Amino acid sequence: MNRHLLKFLANNPKLTKIVANIVVSLKTTTKEELFYFSKENIPFYQKIYNNIDKIEGIPVINKHILPENPKEFLFKGANPDFFNSTSGSSGISTPVYISRAEIKSYGKIMLLSDYFPELINVMLKNNQAINILTYGCTKAGFGMDELLAQNGFIVARIGSPRCSISPVHRIADNIVKLRPSLIAGTPTDFMSAMAVIKQDYPKEVYREVSAKLKILLTTAEPCAKSRSYLIEEEFGITHINNYLSVDGLITIPSKTGNFQLNDKLLDAQVFNNGKLSEFGTGELVFSTLMKSQITKLINFNIGDYVTIKLDETGKKIIIPHGRIELVTKINDRIWGSIDIEEEIFKYELFYNYKFDIYEDKIKLVLETYSQQAQRDIWIEKLHKDLEFVFKTKIEITVVPLGELTDFRALRLEKSILKVEDKRKDAKKHGIKYL
Repeated sequence: MNRHLLKFLANNPKLTKIVANIVVSLKTTTKEELFYFSKENIPFYQKIYNNIDKIEGIPVINKHILPENPKEFLFKGANPDFFNSTSGSSGISTPVYISRAEIKSYGKIMLLSDYFPELINVMLKNNQAINILTYGCTKAGFGMDELLAQNGFIVARIGSPRCSISPVHRIADNIVKLRPSLIAGTPTDFMSAMAVIKQDYPKEVYREVSAKLKILLTTAEPCAKSRSYLIEEEFGITHINNYLSVDGLITIPSKTGNFQLNDKLLDAQVFNNGKLSEFGTGELVFSTLMKSQITKLINFNIGDYVTIKLDETGKKIIIPHGRIELVTKINDRIWGSIDIEEEIFKYELFYNYKFDIYEDKIKLVLETYSQQAQRDIWIEKLHKDLEFVFKTKIEITVVPLGELTDFRALRLEKSILKVEDKRKDAKKHGIKYL
């Protein structure tokens, strides 16, 4: 879309909603149509749906029963442009074929978000954007490129097909050169680059870069609402956080901080005690309904622990709590890693943290990010809050930036595991990264 049309839509939210709904209707199918198509045309589903005639009888599938040969996901006439897979941090990766059409469809998602007018108004003043998400044919990298390009931005890719992410100093150098209004990346990589600029460049350069920057667009890393709010406060920007996955999970970011579900894009359910339900808390099971999706996942258990409910306005939302393998019980309450992060980021933005759970206490290491005059007061408040919430002894250690994490190092893998249950009866999961 050209700038004039984007500006017109940004100033007419009701029309934007109509256009968005038309676009979604044209690019999606129904779960029933998806079931019959897959049963007849996709080798993997031909096997598991062999004796199933109705959609009500289809089973929940997960990574453990996916085919060894990913070509079993291809249907006759499928024309994928890329082959990708999830990171495999749980020990098993999900193979995914991707088409350019799918990536182009993904670019329309922001039309559905209440962030759309702000995104366009920022673009009209400064359309320079930098994408520091991982490269090498990743859906996140190409998808964000497409989303930004379709909304009028000129996108600089900071990375290469042979490297998962660019060195931090190179990211920082390009931010300084281009002075973008928007950066797409993970919160950790963004904060690393800004820390390098702050330390290596004159103060006025950091101030000028910060003044130009208006939006941080993130995905590929869990981020609690409280952490997102503190990122906005620290940098004076709008943080648009996304909950998406290579497997086909699509949600809509909202200014409420919630992730909205669109039933035409995604059939999302909760799996708990062997039963599927539309609302509640449990493991996320979804079916992707995009026509352009080459790898068609139906009733797929992605391995995330979530809550699906209606918000105060009646909109369907999904609240991610973290990976199901990392869910733990502390004093009769179930906690996901994101729930724990929500409690930690109440007063100050830390770069990183370690939250280790023992039989008689919790050890929390906090890595500082910027200078805070009230840190001692905030840490004391946080200590009291955490002891009240978790009903156990809390030991807090505060370390300077760089002591827990080498923030200048080239990050070749996902964020290191932050929450670990070290109690004797803790379940073993073998996960090292989020």
